[in-house]
Amino acid sequence: MPAEGRAPAMVPPDDRIASIRLHADAAGVRAALAQVRAALDGLGLTPECHGDIELVVAEVLNNIVIHAYGHQPGPIDVALTLAEGVLDCEVRDKGRPMPGLAAPPGDPARLDLGRDAVPEGGFGWFLIRRHARCVRYARKEGMNRLSLSLPLCRAEDSAP
Repeated sequence: MPAEGRAPAMVPPDDRIASIRLHADAAGVRAALAQVRAALDGLGLTPECHGDIELVVAEVLNNIVIHAYGHQPGPIDVALTLAEGVLDCEVRDKGRPMPGLAAPPGDPARLDLGRDAVPEGGFGWFLIRRHARCVRYARKEGMNRLSLSLPLCRAEDSAP
C-alpha cells in the first residue's frame, strides 16, 4: 500500500491511552487525529478541552510533516499518557532538528501590519504554547523528542 494510504498503527502499552505510529503525510496526520479523538472519547472532557488537545496535536504533527520532513516520507510516533490533571503527549520523529535545537517561543504573530502584510503562518507555536502547560524539546540520537503536558478539563469539574 502506498505511504499516502497507510493508516497509523495503534498499540497501547503500559498506562498509555494511545501509542500511534504514522507516516509523515496528510493522510497519516488525519488518521492519527482520528485515533487521538477516539483515545480522548470516554474521558469526560469538555468539548473545548477535547478540541484544544486535538488542535495542539494537529499543529505539532503538521509542523513535523512540513518542517522536519519537508514533505518527505518518515515515521512519527505519538504517545498519550494520562497523569494527574494532564495529558502527557510525547512526539518523536527522525526529521530535521528544530532551529537552534529549541522549540520556537510561540510569540503571537503581528496583526497590525495591514491586511496584505499579515503573515500566512506563525500561529501554530503560539497555539501550542497557549494550551500546553509545559513544552520540552530535545534532539537525541538523531531523533526529535517533543513533550507536552496538556491540562484536562472534565465536564464533571465544570458542572454547576
